[in-house]
Amino acid sequence: STSSVYGVSNKPNVTEDHELVPLTLYNKYKGMCEPLLQKHTTEDFTGVVFRPATVCGYAPRQRLDVSVNILTNYAYNKGYIRVFGGKQSRPNCHIDDMCDLYKKLIHDDITKFNGEIFNAGTENLKIIEVAEKVKSVMENKVNKKNIDIRVEESADIRSYMINSDKIKNLLGFQFKKSVVNAIEDLCDAFENNITVS
Repeated sequence: STSSVYGVSNKPNVTEDHELVPLTLYNKYKGMCEPLLQKHTTEDFTGVVFRPATVCGYAPRQRLDVSVNILTNYAYNKGYIRVFGGKQSRPNCHIDDMCDLYKKLIHDDITKFNGEIFNAGTENLKIIEVAEKVKSVMENKVNKKNIDIRVEESADIRSYMINSDKIKNLLGFQFKKSVVNAIEDLCDAFENNITVS
């Protein structure tokens, strides 16, 4: 699924029992699919629902249309950061952590969690805070100076902050990487001209 099923919430720690407030067809249908899939879980078919945060960082099949990645791409390749809105809060999760989580699910016995829903993410940040982290990495580690943050209006009002204590406590999963790690990974890929598909 996706953590964007929460849509808009001013609660600082949205847990898995929070109401779903779909704002787009994408998160509406993700939310509607969860109970449909849960109906098929049995003793012979174990399944859990994950609501991942916005995944960020370098990957061979790269997405550059999600917040951390798009802001880093703009800063590195255009010399400025374009922020739409900025006050919206979003949870984030490094791609390496998501891969580790999927590997854990494949290898661990999760039968006692059959049908459960789990948030999966760390670092709830406002979009403007992500932009500031990108600017800091660019100026202090990549040596690209005078990165300008340009704030524009946005019609995208999605804003939510998830709590992932359940996945840590029940599955024993620990997130290891940060948004700054994701920004640095992307910069390394750009620096080394690693192409993405």
